[in-house]
Amino acid sequence: MTASGKMYLKGIWYLSGGNAVRPGDIAAALTVSRPSVTGALARLANDGLLTHVPYGDVRLTSAGRRMAQALVAADEKLRGMDTRCAL
Repeated sequence: MTASGKMYLKGIWYLSGGNAVRPGDIAAALTVSRPSVTGALARLANDGLLTHVPYGDVRLTSAGRRMAQALVAADEKLRGMDTRCAL
């Protein structure tokens, strides 16, 4: 998965809180254009990580939730390593 795909997946996970999220909210939170969100959603849906219909809400699939949680956990682990290295 690309860095961009990871960014979108983590952003959707944070925004959704287990619920549906709107593409416009994703664009605003990630400070990207709506067309960029549309393209990313299509790629992630094609990979089976989320469901999205045009002009509709976005929901992570169970596979998408698992991947997003793993990405977030890895980020948190790296942040912890940065803190320990700085001491």
